[in-house]
Amino acid sequence: MKPTPAEFTFWRRPRRGSRNPEDQTNMFWFWCVDNKQDAFGAVQELGGPDSSTVGPCWSAVRFGQTRTELPDGSFVSIGGEHEDHYDPDFYIYNDVWVESPEGELTIYGYPRADFPPTDFHSATLVGHEIWVIGNLGYPEDRNSEQTQVLKLDTRSWKMSRVETQGSPGWISRHQADYDPSREVITFTKLQRWSEKNDLADDFSTWELDLKSLRWRCVEMKDWTQYRFRRLDGESCDLAQIRMAAEMQGLDLNMAAGMIKDAAPLEGMDYFQNMQAEMLKGVDTSAIEGLYRPSIDHKVLPSSPDEFLTKMIEIEGIKLRFVEEFRGVLLTIEGILPEHQLQTLLKETCEQMQAIDGAEYQATMIQ
Repeated sequence: MKPTPAEFTFWRRPRRGSRNPEDQTNMFWFWCVDNKQDAFGAVQELGGPDSSTVGPCWSAVRFGQTRTELPDGSFVSIGGEHEDHYDPDFYIYNDVWVESPEGELTIYGYPRADFPPTDFHSATLVGHEIWVIGNLGYPEDRNSEQTQVLKLDTRSWKMSRVETQGSPGWISRHQADYDPSREVITFTKLQRWSEKNDLADDFSTWELDLKSLRWRCVEMKDWTQYRFRRLDGESCDLAQIRMAAEMQGLDLNMAAGMIKDAAPLEGMDYFQNMQAEMLKGVDTSAIEGLYRPSIDHKVLPSSPDEFLTKMIEIEGIKLRFVEEFRGVLLTIEGILPEHQLQTLLKETCEQMQAIDGAEYQATMIQ
């Protein structure tokens, strides 16, 4: 059942809780969760107003939200963000949804001081508590010297901050595994934020002892990373240029069909115009040489869901190139001889310049 106009108007905007916890369950938010409704869709379905004029609309569709199953069959969803900072519906949430096996839903809100806006964390069930660890969060909330650690009591739904010692810093997007025999949570594949490097992958393995509340680094890989960025500070167009070049070989009628509800001719015009714009002044033959250094190497296949990732191997060492909005991130899974490393960096910058028409620089991420 849809919310009434009054319910939509009153609960349209996200809000922080005033108590720890505060039951904020209402018909509009319940309808969003039940229908997996995002903010834009809700505004369209319920008749506005537009978020660009009155602020973000509450959304049940989020990135970086965790979902944990309890022994009784309930599911607990925590935090998450909707869209990115440039979108009028962007918001990082600090709420908890509790869905019972019978389909009942309760949504709890919290004061920011007890539960900061949190996304891309991990949620680990230990007894009757969920350990909520890590956070990307808003830039102003980040602290490169600390890891955010919270505990959610599944009996009272109270959220508590936990002070720890020797943390790895401001981590997010990681994998957490609990060892009940040792009462330790192990963290791998983590991302770390710092003022110097912004967001970067971290190849170490950490443990948090839940008894002593101390962190310990148990493994440090000898991997390195480099970022290739344009010297003029503009965004990187390599991925778009490469994809436009690859589309030249597609049947345009088939490509047009990829656009939902578009007539074939409209689809063809779209792809032709996109190709012409992206490939204007580009030496498409140089694209074939991108990420192909003069050093003897082997090209490795990428999975279909990693179309922005290209991989090669040099003397048994894997190199992973990931194309991003601001540049290209290179991960070297081992140690290359210095002369090979310098050749690789120099040639890759030259390849990017030949394609994108701008000078590039490689910077090591410390």
